[in-house]
Amino acid sequence: MTQRTIELHTNPSDETIRLGPLGVRFLITGDKSNGSVAAFELTVPGAQRLAAPAHSHEHYEETIYGIDGVSIWTVVAPCVAANSKLVASLAARPKAMTVCPRGMAIV
Repeated sequence: MTQRTIELHTNPSDETIRLGPLGVRFLITGDKSNGSVAAFELTVPGAQRLAAPAHSHEHYEETIYGIDGVSIWTVVAPCVAANSKLVASLAARPKAMTVCPRGMAIV
């Protein structure tokens, strides 16, 4: 008897990943964009904290586009001239895009 292998492909946008009140739905994955972009929709109810660990991206920017409400992101960047770190807050507002440059840590 010959065994047949079937490859199953799922569309990530068909599923919302839930972590408590937070929801993530991938719109574009690296697999579908030759590794050039990944985009997802993140739903954060009012007065909730985002349960994401501190992280940074060395090879690309992180772009945040606000749909409704305001979210505040704390970022840390190396400040070579002062031999220290620069800490700032970025606000994602409705219908506005916020970009976190490469290498800047989101905490």
